[in-house]
Amino acid sequence: LASAPRRATCWCMAESLPVLVIGAGFTGTVLARHLARLGVPALLLDAAPPGPGLAYGTADPLHLLNVPAKAMSAFAEEPGHFLDWLRRQDATELGPLCPDGAGPDAFVPRRLYGRYLREVAAGLGHRAIRVEALRRDGAAWVAEPGGIRGRAVALCLGNPPPAPAFAGPGVVADPWAPGALAAIPPGEEVLILGSGLTMADVVLSLRERMGHGAPITALSRHGWAPLGHATPLPAPRPAPPLPVAAG
Repeated sequence: LASAPRRATCWCMAESLPVLVIGAGFTGTVLARHLARLGVPALLLDAAPPGPGLAYGTADPLHLLNVPAKAMSAFAEEPGHFLDWLRRQDATELGPLCPDGAGPDAFVPRRLYGRYLREVAAGLGHRAIRVEALRRDGAAWVAEPGGIRGRAVALCLGNPPPAPAFAGPGVVADPWAPGALAAIPPGEEVLILGSGLTMADVVLSLRERMGHGAPITALSRHGWAPLGHATPLPAPRPAPPLPVAAG
């Protein structure tokens, strides 16, 4: 019983600490902002600046969101938040699929969404470190290096770098590494393992940005290309009234 007041003091001290959010890409940034809106302090821990992360860090305007603008708000309670932000941007930055401006069904460059996330992150606490270890100290969590203390931990680590299936000359293990595609000669045939959205990004960068003219072949286990978004269906017609039986 004598230790009860001390335990209560420890828990109260932990309550005053921030939530440690490890990873400052989309998930970590949006989580920290939602916590801040609830009055819960949060601290982002990531060597990179908060916001874009890997998913929205591309600088190529040909790399587009695969979800329309109307569905990309960072806040479920404000579904138009991103679209309203988008309409305040320079129309010349909206990408090749938006000749008439930013509409709700627009597919805009991912780099624009990265900028949006940087604004969502504005004012949030951030420490530029790569967390190497976590430990408990009573009711608190401690992140190392730096001995950074928090009441709770959220792991928002994203996807790890791709594990290369092969290695050697001519193999690009990570297409997102800076300058990775520049090593591909423009006249050499290219084989891409995978046929998802990264494949589409790589083809666009090679063809449109780097002038690559040799054949490009994509292989995958299922052989499917990314599916396009379906054209919205017309509203259903009202059902005709049912005949009323006589008698």
